[in-house]
Amino acid sequence: MLKIFGLTISDISYSDTINQIKTWVKQAGQHLIVTANPEILLHARSNKDYYNLLNKASLLVPDGTGLILLSYLLGNPLTNGRVIGVNLAKRLLKESVL
Repeated sequence: MLKIFGLTISDISYSDTINQIKTWVKQAGQHLIVTANPEILLHARSNKDYYNLLNKASLLVPDGTGLILLSYLLGNPLTNGRVIGVNLAKRLLKESVL
């Protein structure tokens, strides 16, 4: 887990992200999953409403390589790698989880 601008980026693997989504699909309720990159976080820093939305996300995962690099530079490495939003969406659609 890494805090950037007060937002918590989860250190979760791609497969664990898929499993979490599958669990949520079987339950009632809504969840917001954000595959964050540096541009998203920078925009959130200057836009309060957007920041609040990201802060309420059920899962905020690192999409951008820049976030992985930053985590190492800050001494709190995200060792589970990136969860690329496009790939995540393709896999969810392929498995008909949605």
